[in-house]
Amino acid sequence: MAEFIISTPDQQDRLLHDQRFSSAYVTPKHQQALSVIRSFCGDMTRDWAKFEAARTALVEKSKGSSFTPSQRDEAARCVETLDLFRDHSGNTFGVAGGAFCEPPKFELFNVNGLPVSVYPDLIAGSVFPPDDGHKMGLVFLRVQKRPDPSGCKTETTRETRCSYRREVLSYMLVLGDMMLRANGYDDSVVDRKKFRGWDVRLGEEVLFPSDRVSREKRIEAACGQINRLWQTIDPKPSDLA
Repeated sequence: MAEFIISTPDQQDRLLHDQRFSSAYVTPKHQQALSVIRSFCGDMTRDWAKFEAARTALVEKSKGSSFTPSQRDEAARCVETLDLFRDHSGNTFGVAGGAFCEPPKFELFNVNGLPVSVYPDLIAGSVFPPDDGHKMGLVFLRVQKRPDPSGCKTETTRETRCSYRREVLSYMLVLGDMMLRANGYDDSVVDRKKFRGWDVRLGEEVLFPSDRVSREKRIEAACGQINRLWQTIDPKPSDLA
């Protein structure tokens, strides 16, 4: 959803087509690394020994002859993700001084007739739901390589790709806020100052945007657009093969 909102019309068409005619479930990339990061952040001891042990296991998997090439490639991607997170976890993300726990699976919520799912990576808070007098936020991690700012020939292109990544996280934070309210969590337990978007590849932290209302309107409009177009999306010849 976040990518759809900031994409060009051609890109939006591609995104909708790929969602409607996805031929089979594909295991999301980086999941093993994200699992390690979530577990590490959720443990108040911040046990780097466990983190490094998990990383070492993935290094061995990336080189193991008993695994398929795709499994080895995924393990190598996860090692890179863990290395990037480790480099930025202190000063940039402030992991050492924060309290985090793993989130539950939240219910879908309806926006302009479209069911929307949001899956934060962490709850910013020591327990969920918050204790009396405490409030929570959400943390989203972006680890995907695309669009890759490091592969640019010009600074202009690099900044364009960086801006794209920041915008995706900004919309994810607003979607997370909408999801919490739809699930019955109001301002008495939600603190938007605790919302964080961690771009592991950029080494940047994105805070909750100040223009929440206008972003919510764009999200509502995009959901209405998707709801109207969904049944009109035609398959490509390759979808029918």
